[in-house]
Amino acid sequence: ASSGALAMSLIGRSADDQSEITFYENDNSTVLAQIQQVSGYSVFRHRTGYLRFDAGGTTERMRIDSSGNVMIGTTTAAQYSQFTLRATYPQLSIYATPGNASVLNLGDTDDNDIGQLTYHNGDNSMRFVTNAGERMRILSGGGVTFNGDTATANALDDYEEGIFDPTIT
Repeated sequence: ASSGALAMSLIGRSADDQSEITFYENDNSTVLAQIQQVSGYSVFRHRTGYLRFDAGGTTERMRIDSSGNVMIGTTTAAQYSQFTLRATYPQLSIYATPGNASVLNLGDTDDNDIGQLTYHNGDNSMRFVTNAGERMRILSGGGVTFNGDTATANALDDYEEGIFDPTIT
């Protein structure tokens, strides 16, 4: 490689169905990034800086920085952010197989599912968990139950007006 240019190698092995593209520092001694295809999956890794994905020419669409932040539609991660999605109409889709649940776990590194937002496909309910306990459930018909109560007969619904009195503490 000439001065100022990065060295690159292409390797393909039929013995184990593995191939890779490796990018080196100018002196060809330090691996900066690799793209590997191993039978059944692909691996992208980088040593420093960030991994950038472009689409539509040279327009950056996604970045993974050296801290592990994944950014889509932006190149700057918010403080403490692991995933940032920025678009005109951003969407995040989580699908489960029929009859099962789609779950968004919330918490910290010591207790990563202490809060949950769950959609149960089996009964078409939305469940809200705080401090590891179900606190509210929206039933398929729109009724709302609280603190783990699952009985439709006990659910608040559109017809029960004035049930909440904000002056009562």
